[in-house]
Amino acid sequence: MNQTDIKVVKSSGERVDINLEKIHRMVEKSCRHITGVSESLVEMNSGLQFFDGITTKEIQQILIRSASDLISLDHPNYQFVSERLLLFLIQKQVFNTKWKDSEIYPPLGDLIDRNIKLGVYDDVLKYYYTDEDIAKINTFIRHSRDLDFTYAGLQQVVD
Repeated sequence: MNQTDIKVVKSSGERVDINLEKIHRMVEKSCRHITGVSESLVEMNSGLQFFDGITTKEIQQILIRSASDLISLDHPNYQFVSERLLLFLIQKQVFNTKWKDSEIYPPLGDLIDRNIKLGVYDDVLKYYYTDEDIAKINTFIRHSRDLDFTYAGLQQVVD
């Protein structure tokens, strides 16, 4: 089976050809500014696990597992690569953003409104907090601190 035979199922349900360049760019972004890690090792470690009908979420999980399998005493910085890959997955689920837009975050008020409509949050939040309160809280959020987690630390938050 060659790469053109592998179809990826996007979160929308659309089936598209696997795009190894896109996967490479995601791994590259995950490794950016981290010393002692190799994009190629992360990719090679995961390469044989792709199959026709794989979902984008499964690809992300394979890459996370691939990077986390490389964490060792000699190569501890793969914990940050794994963390970033996991963070991209979380951002997709929470913010519905693509990994390449991982520095773009919707305002907290928009997230609250969306999650109230989805039934995730109770609309009582709007009773206790005004739009001004939520806007002020939004100014305290520093998404750049998400990168301060290790893989194990972020995985504990997820669990």
